[in-house]
Amino acid sequence: MASRKTTTDRARASEGLSLVPQPLGEPTTPTVASVLATLSEARLLDLCRLFGSDVHEGAGAKDRLVRRLAENLRDRLPSVLRELGRDELRAVCRRHGLDAASRSRVELQAAVLIASGLDPGAASARPPPMTADHLPAKGQVVHARHRQW
Repeated sequence: MASRKTTTDRARASEGLSLVPQPLGEPTTPTVASVLATLSEARLLDLCRLFGSDVHEGAGAKDRLVRRLAENLRDRLPSVLRELGRDELRAVCRRHGLDAASRSRVELQAAVLIASGLDPGAASARPPPMTADHLPAKGQVVHARHRQW
């Protein structure tokens, strides 16, 4: 019986993508797209809203959401990893053949960043510099006391 290749299969082959899905746990280099592919569709929609991606997809559009987010966030793997919970990071580690035994989000993020060739220390978020007027800048966390009168 001859196997038939569809147009999608030919397109994937021409892009260098494997037609055979890789088994979980095989060591691979983590990318933004491979990290996002481990998440559920609902979680991808949350990340689209968080990172400001326009979403006009309906249900069953996980592949399109992964592609769109991966295009928008192609150089921002540390930012994506900071938004993931511990269980999501463990799933990412298992998918890429990394040790997922750690209970610390920071250690799991560091393992993924090291496997992708990034320095975990350089990828940490730094607060924006203080302004001359000492007012908080957009994105800074402000701690205010409760009035006591």
